[in-house]
Amino acid sequence: MDRQQRAHELTMLYLKAEMEEKRIPLPKSDSRDDFYGHYNAVYQDFLQKISDTETKYFP
Repeated sequence: MDRQQRAHELTMLYLKAEMEEKRIPLPKSDSRDDFYGHYNAVYQDFLQKISDTETKYFP
């Protein structure tokens, strides 16, 4: 499994956990477009957390 595929899977796991925690219903499809498009706000929040973490630990 290549790194990009693994990163995608980890992102999906994280987003699913975030949505369950916030009681956001999961999409019917597991495709990237459905997932990221429908839950753009959650995804943007996730990207912001990554950015903040990178800034904090890798200045």
